[in-house]
Formats: sequence, C-alpha cells, structure tokens
Amino acid sequence: VAKTVRAVTLSGLTISNGSAFVGGGILNHGTLTISNSSVSNNTANNDGGGIYSDGVLTVSSSTLSMNYAGFSGGGISNFGKLAVSGSTLSGNSAAQGGGGIENQGTATVTSGSTLSGNSAVQGGGIYDGSGTLMVSGSTLSGNSAIGPYGEGGGIYNYHGVLTVSGSTLSGNVASSSGGGIYVSVGVYGTVTVKNSSKITGNTAPVGFGADVYNRGVLYLDSSSTIGILDGNPAVPI
Repeated sequence: VAKTVRAVTLSGLTISNGSAFVGGGILNHGTLTISNSSVSNNTANNDGGGIYSDGVLTVSSSTLSMNYAGFSGGGISNFGKLAVSGSTLSGNSAAQGGGGIENQGTATVTSGSTLSGNSAVQGGGIYDGSGTLMVSGSTLSGNSAIGPYGEGGGIYNYHGVLTVSGSTLSGNVASSSGGGIYVSVGVYGTVTVKNSSKITGNTAPVGFGADVYNRGVLYLDSSSTIGILDGNPAVPI
C-alpha cells in the first residue's frame, strides 16, 4: 500500500514492492524530503510507479530503480515542485510517458544525477509536459523510447520550458524520432541547450534526429554540441 505523506523527511530507508493506483511507493500531497534512500520495484496502475507528487518533493543522494507506471512517470510523476540532486534513476519504465520522470510542474535535476536504462513510449528518461524543467550537471544515457510513437529517448519536450545546462545525453534510443531529445510542435514550449552540454551518440531513424529532432524552438549556445539535428534548425544564443 502506498504511503500518504503530508510533511516529512525520509532518510536511509528502503521502500519497495508497493502498489497503488497512483504513487506505487509513495504518494505525496505535502512537503516531502527523501535522502540516502532507495525506492524500488513499486508499481502504479496510472502515474508515479515509484513516487507521485503534487506537493513539494526533494530527492537527494537516493536511488529509484525498477519502478513501473501503467501510464506515466515510472520513477517519479511530478505535478508540483520537484528537486532531484545527486541521485540515480535506473531501470524504471512507463507504458506511456516518462520512464524515469514525468514532469507536469516545476522540476530540477542537478548535481551529478544520472538517468539510465529507463524506458517509455515518449520520453524514455524524462517526459516534460507543460511544466518547467532544468537538467544541470547531469547525465542521461541508455534510455529508450520504444513503440509506434517512440519519441525522445532521453527527453521528450511537449509544451514545457526545458533547459539543458552542463549535461550529457548519449547512448539513448528512439524508435521513431529524437534519440536524445524530441522537441514537439508548438509555440508554448522552448528548449535551451547551454554551458558545454553534449548531445551526441544517440540513435533514431535517419532523418528523424538521432540526437535531436526539433519541431519547435531550440536555442543552442556556442559551447554546446548537438551531433545530428533534424527538423527546425537551432537558434544560436
């Protein structure tokens, strides 16, 4: 049974083998801090295999692994405010979006965090819906978006505001488009890649953005590298 949390700190704990409609391991409606802990092998029928949060969630120096969501957010589903630092999300999966993280709120992934081996149809590593997401000083590798609409092996950006800063995306795979990042059509969201970020060595079908498939607005600074970019050209900054 998932744990309903209103205002608490969890440290040095293992939370595993839980199941619920949302939030298989943890359901957070309040303010929750998780540190030096493990959230693994939990299942949600809908969102948030490991954690579902519509409150304030901080995850530091922790591991989320092998969690599953029947819809989105295999590791974490965020509809509030999320901060992930120095943590590892690996082997999580979702039937639709965000194998590692689904973000529909405000989220930061920082301080050497790693997302690897996560999978979904859209956003193997992260699905950024209509929220704001900062990925800084972190690595996304070996994530996959597989299926008839397999888009965004590393990150799928729908209508969110995404910033990738000082980070590396490599070895991610999309069966349809955007091996590293998929940028959806629309004027509501933007993607900015800056501060020596590297998006190289990812895989997608030829012509559909092995590293980035850009159907929207993408800003790129001179210190950063995108290996293969298809779709709309990047706007220099």
